[in-house]
Amino acid sequence: MKRSFRHDFRRLLTGNFIAQLFLFSISPILSRMYTAEQFGIYAFYMSLLGVLLVISTFAFEKVIPLLENSKSIVNLCFIIAISWFLGGGLLYLITGFSPFSFAGETKPLIIWLFGIALLAASVQQFLTYEMMRQGKYDIISKSKIYQTFGNGSFQLGFANTSLMSVGLIAGDVVGRVLGAATAFNAYLKIGRKQKQNESILKSVQKYYKYPLFNTPSLLLNSLALQIPTFFFMVVLGAEDTGQFSFTQKLIGVPIAVLTTTLGQVFYGHAGRLIREDSLALRALFRTTVKKVIMITAGPVLLFGLFAPTIFSTIFGAEWRLAGELARVMTPLFITQLAIIPVSQILYITTKPYIQLGWDSSRFIVLLVGFLILKTKEAEVLEMVLYYTVVMVVSYVLLYLLGSRILARREAQYSESL
Repeated sequence: MKRSFRHDFRRLLTGNFIAQLFLFSISPILSRMYTAEQFGIYAFYMSLLGVLLVISTFAFEKVIPLLENSKSIVNLCFIIAISWFLGGGLLYLITGFSPFSFAGETKPLIIWLFGIALLAASVQQFLTYEMMRQGKYDIISKSKIYQTFGNGSFQLGFANTSLMSVGLIAGDVVGRVLGAATAFNAYLKIGRKQKQNESILKSVQKYYKYPLFNTPSLLLNSLALQIPTFFFMVVLGAEDTGQFSFTQKLIGVPIAVLTTTLGQVFYGHAGRLIREDSLALRALFRTTVKKVIMITAGPVLLFGLFAPTIFSTIFGAEWRLAGELARVMTPLFITQLAIIPVSQILYITTKPYIQLGWDSSRFIVLLVGFLILKTKEAEVLEMVLYYTVVMVVSYVLLYLLGSRILARREAQYSESL
């Protein structure tokens, strides 16, 4: 099992590493083509997409890796994702309302680009869970590569055209469509071998607890991650939001790719171990966290120490603030690298109510804290420092909760032998 886990992780990471290396290599160019304000609008788009993506199929995708036959759930996810797109488009046509109204953006092109991006991202997301179930990590990697290269290439290409004002967003949309199309094409070939063993309605009745508990939890989790972007956009404006988003793009996104890659492999293996070997699951949980800390803590700390100089030298003096934000967020980056890969342990152990409590508490603490900082007219560095402290504490608490639950399962498993 250990060899299989490492093999799957290396196979998935290789493709993601190539993709992220490409994005990092073009970042100095993008930072000189687009302004901090344009990065701010792009950050709002990405944050909004991140929030809605977690509820785009009402968390039914979470059950896919746990099933022997997932045909009906996958079909259900297709129906929900398409319904979101059609319903959102109809609402916009009738009322003229969209979430971008809160950011003062009313361009129809941005609204429709966002709708296409959400549909493509939804399809790619639940098909990724299907590929995890089947152990097709090479397809996940291929899909991510197509997405990333499409994203970066078209962001560069749109920079000197009439679409430059929405170039970052348009490039991201093209990348997501390419990624979704790659995953969908693979699913068409693989899915033919699997026959639907129950009706979609029966699947909804059987697994309704996943959306009932997990959707609110996932929504709060995503809001906690995206609240700085939303808050900064409204309170501080696009300039500071752009600085923060550039930090996220350069450091947060590669970290997210690494943690998502490791997390996908962990979730796929844990889905089997939870049924077969609770002792091995706890060992995998603890070993994963320990090894990630040992490998990444030193390099991340070193980078954080010199981040302001690195950012201003490579990307231009106007991005020095982004480097200062990166230095403040260094403890958070290390914690995310260690904990996020195993953060779905409460879903795997069917403890959605505990997950909901954790997500709710974190979101409330962040929101209240930001509101207090607003009254004190705090600057972006102070707000990011507060965000870092709260997030680090919350991730450590999540690890302790997961470890405790697995210890109890291990004790119960030993008693049953």
